Amino acid sequence: MGYIHIKTYVEKLRSLHVLREAIKVSTAAVEEAFEFTGSIDEFTSRLQERILKVTDGAIGRAQEPEGQSPSLPIQRTMIRTC
Repeated sequence: MGYIHIKTYVEKLRSLHVLREAIKVSTAAVEEAFEFTGSIDEFTSRLQERILKVTDGAIGRAQEPEGQSPSLPIQRTMIRTC
């Protein structure tokens, strides 16, 4: 019974971490957009890279080899819609 509660708690912590990182990236993007000069393609490319780092980092941490720490899968579609 305790394991299920811990697993749920860890999953919630991971989700909150991803949301905080997404907020940081988004806030920085807004600030940069107000000061923007240059190539829009370069700006959007950098923004896309930062967003993918947040989502890919969350997915990478969730995919652990079998037999080690319990895996808590975070699906890419769930992260992108949060």
